[in-house]
Amino acid sequence: MIAGSICRKSGIYYCAECTKSDVEQFGEPYIHREHQLQGIDYCPYHEVQLRKYPVETTSRIEYIRFELKNMNLSSIYKADPFAETSIVTDEELLDKMLDMATSIHPEYLQGSAFIVSRPFFNRLAKLKDGAGHFYMQNGIVNGRVSYTFLGLELIVTDSLEAGDAIGQVPCVFGNIEAGYAVMIKKGPELITVQDSEQALRGSIGFLLEAYMDGAVFNPQALAKLVITSD
Repeated sequence: MIAGSICRKSGIYYCAECTKSDVEQFGEPYIHREHQLQGIDYCPYHEVQLRKYPVETTSRIEYIRFELKNMNLSSIYKADPFAETSIVTDEELLDKMLDMATSIHPEYLQGSAFIVSRPFFNRLAKLKDGAGHFYMQNGIVNGRVSYTFLGLELIVTDSLEAGDAIGQVPCVFGNIEAGYAVMIKKGPELITVQDSEQALRGSIGFLLEAYMDGAVFNPQALAKLVITSD
């Protein structure tokens, strides 16, 4: 999002209700263009006062992504969304993981995998059965270390959250190829940026712009674990 200095605010603003809706529908919050217009102090949809995101950008073309841990959402949750969650037992966690594995259609189990964050991986790695055997196993495939959990492939990513706060998603399970698609609306385009900021520095900025989006088109093939207060 790029706006001239006349109509844009000095920071990035968000609506707590819109954020909640984004998380429930898409799994993460998004920057809403209408919240960034000068003179707009209340959300036009929910009629609640906008809040300023505490992380500042240094450039108008710098990419910024909302992080839930930096947002004040206490007014829309019954409990503090960033309070430490109660510690679940190994048995309770294992039940949740089994529920995920059995929630998708059996047709898509072939090619399915657990995709987890590093902190959540560390928690799963400690789970054992009644005989003291670890549920997570590892081996060498094509010269690389690979992991399985409950007999299914397990992949570690930095794109998911730790799972230590309400609303976070530390684990996704399913067949990505059968359930998720990316659409490119407009191909990559290199844009030259020559604004006052660049002029003062004696430089020219370049912005590679593309319009694309991803969406779950087959919910029977995917499941996600969302941390709740229950």
